[in-house]
Amino acid sequence: MITALVFAAATSAATQFFQDFGGSWTCGNDKYHAAWSIASPRDSKWTIVTYGDDKEHLDGTAYVGWLPQENAYVYIDFHADGALAHLTSPLPKGDHTWSWTGVYYAVGGAKDTTPDITWTLMPNGTIQRKFGQRIDGKLIEKGSDTCTKA
Repeated sequence: MITALVFAAATSAATQFFQDFGGSWTCGNDKYHAAWSIASPRDSKWTIVTYGDDKEHLDGTAYVGWLPQENAYVYIDFHADGALAHLTSPLPKGDHTWSWTGVYYAVGGAKDTTPDITWTLMPNGTIQRKFGQRIDGKLIEKGSDTCTKA
């Protein structure tokens, strides 16, 4: 019985990101808008996030999945310009807010260990995303956007 409960919890954790955000979205703010697709291939525990309006030349592709060894989700984001983000988030505690931190490698820039990004599934079905940096324990907000189902 306990083994079944542990397996059910692990399965739920493995698919929670896709359950919260799976689908086609339009994300943006007053400065930009872009198409986002969040899909999970059949029989895969990984979720693939693609973004950009030109499907032949995407702005980036990320792979998201539960890593039980870390007890966290990983978000590995390959930007079309060559930048890379390697972020992790604990499983949300019932509020559908994902808190991503980790490392961002800008093209030609220094390694940035201060990203602080949140994705929140709002009660109205939109995604509210906030982008910032955490420096000396203080959150510096850099921007935000909203995603709506396409």
